[in-house]
Amino acid sequence: MPSAHVRLAAALAIALATACGGGGSSPPPPPQALELACSVASSGPNPVLTVVGRARSAATAGAPITVTLNVAPAPVTFTLSAPGWIGSAEFRGTATLQGGQVSGTATVDGAPASASCTTYSGLPTLTAHVARTATGADLSWSAVAGATVYRWSLRDGPGGALVASGSTAGTTATATATLDPLKNYVAEVGGYALTGTETSLPTPLPVPQATFGRVLFTAGNTGGDGTTAWQLFGPSDFVGGTLTVGFPSLAAGERLAVLLVNAAGDDGSVATVTTVGTGTPDLAPLAPWSPLAAMAAGSSAAAVDEGPSRAGARGGDGGPARQRLHAVLHVRPRVVPALGVAVEEH
Repeated sequence: MPSAHVRLAAALAIALATACGGGGSSPPPPPQALELACSVASSGPNPVLTVVGRARSAATAGAPITVTLNVAPAPVTFTLSAPGWIGSAEFRGTATLQGGQVSGTATVDGAPASASCTTYSGLPTLTAHVARTATGADLSWSAVAGATVYRWSLRDGPGGALVASGSTAGTTATATATLDPLKNYVAEVGGYALTGTETSLPTPLPVPQATFGRVLFTAGNTGGDGTTAWQLFGPSDFVGGTLTVGFPSLAAGERLAVLLVNAAGDDGSVATVTTVGTGTPDLAPLAPWSPLAAMAAGSSAAAVDEGPSRAGARGGDGGPARQRLHAVLHVRPRVVPALGVAVEEH
C-alpha cells in the first residue's frame, strides 16, 4: 500500500503540472509590421498633422520604405529609413481633426502592411516674435512644455519662398538674409516633442506632438523708417497703447494713408488716428466699417484717411485691441512737407 500511494501521488502531480503548464497567460502578439502615431496641432493659422512611423523589417539597410496616409483631400506619403526604419513628417491642409483616425499602408519585406493612429492634440500654444535687423531678423518665442527642439523659418510672405531656416533647443534665433524693405515677410516657429532625428523609439510609439506660431514682420516700435511705402505695424509695436510714426522728409506731392485692420475681428474697442504737421484741417470721423471685408473686396477706400484727421471704428465683442490692431501706413502723392501720425487704442 505505501508504494501504491507514492505512485498515485506522482501521477497526480504530473497531471496537475500538465494542466497548469504556461501559467495560463497567452503569449504576447507579434509586433506589427507597421506602426504609426500622430497628432494635430491647431495652435497656428492652419491645423498641422504630425506623424511618426516605424516598420519591423528584417533588413538592416536598403531603400526607404514609403508610407501612404489616407487623408483628405488627397493621400500623402512619407518615408521610413534604416537602420531603425523610423521616419516622421508634417502635413498642412489636410482635413484631419483632433480625435480622428489616420490609416496608413506600406510594403514591408515584400508584404503589404497597414496601421492606424488616433490624432492626439498638439503641444501648448507657442507665441513668436520677430524684429527686422540690418542683416536679416532676430526671432524669439515662448518656451513650450514638452518641446525638445524648435524649428524656425523665414518666408517671403505666407506660403512664399523659403528665405532662411534653422533649428535650436533654445528660444531665440538669428536669421541672416538680404530682405527687401517693400516685402512683408513671415516668420514661423514650430516646437516639437520629437527631434525628428531619432534612430530608435520605445514601444508603443510616442505621440509626435507639436505646436506652431507665426508672425508677420512689422516696422517696429520706433516708428518705422519714415520713408518706405506700405509699412506694417503690429500689436507688439504699440507702446502704452499708442503707435507713433513720423515721416520727417516727405517729398513734394506726397500724402499719407492709414489703414487699420483688426485681424481677429471686431473687439468693441475704439481706435483714433491723429495726424500733426503741415496739411489740411482735421476731417470728420470715418463711419465704422469692416476692414477685412474691404480688403477681400480689393478696395481700401473706406479705410483710407488721407491727410491730417481723426478716425474711430467700433467693434462688437470687447476683446483687447492691442492684441489685434494692425496699422498699415502708406505714402501717396500730395503736397505735405512733413507729417506725423499717432494711432491710439481706447
